[in-house]
Amino acid sequence: MFQAYSIKKSTVVNANDVTDLKDKYLCVFCRAEVTLKAINCPKTRPHFAKLPSIPHIDCPCNLFGSVSENITGYEKFDISDILNNSPLSIKSDKHSNNNNNRSKNASEAIERISTPKRLLKYCLSHDINSEYKDGILICDVCLDTRNILANNNYNGFDGIRLVVGKTIMYFDDKDQRYFTFIVNNPSNKSKTLTAKVNVSKEQIIDIRNYIFNTYQKFSLHPIAVLGEWTKTGDNTIECTVTRPANVIYRFANE
Repeated sequence: MFQAYSIKKSTVVNANDVTDLKDKYLCVFCRAEVTLKAINCPKTRPHFAKLPSIPHIDCPCNLFGSVSENITGYEKFDISDILNNSPLSIKSDKHSNNNNNRSKNASEAIERISTPKRLLKYCLSHDINSEYKDGILICDVCLDTRNILANNNYNGFDGIRLVVGKTIMYFDDKDQRYFTFIVNNPSNKSKTLTAKVNVSKEQIIDIRNYIFNTYQKFSLHPIAVLGEWTKTGDNTIECTVTRPANVIYRFANE
């Protein structure tokens, strides 16, 4: 990851901008301690890495564990195509899986960002202010704790975006089925955004059962939703998800 929470500065910082090597840094998603790597290394960009002795419990960063170290480039699809599972992204995803099966030991690999989970991996593992595609920045594609304060994002917005936060509660009856989650910033928890997600009966059951069976309570579990959002009030947004893959709540290494 290229960004972490600085203990001394009480804010999120970029690895490239770190000058105080005595500072301590935390994962921006779960607050586990991380360490700065590749300082003054000509071949590798400075970044923050997990400490082997400190697990990231219930953290979306656990997705990074399944990223191939052999990736040398990315083929990035439009966020609207990923949201709607367009024929182009479906074809690419099948092509990518076939290539991976044929060349698991290859020294090079192209990662195709054609599914919500792959989009989430890419956005969380790269600098929030770096380019995603065609002049569009990751901060325009993804909203999480790193950029919730930027441009008053906590006030809400309209449009397609991948939103990453922590679960609050769920509601399930014959007329309404939805769950809510919140996005905040470790340096200013008073400025938060609440997201409401309408889902099918089958999906709310799957989400509820997984979280309760794994963690015994529904709240404060990491979740990511790719949706077409509508601002419904101050600090609130809402979307309806009809495609289960657009809600990500199962993370590796749990």
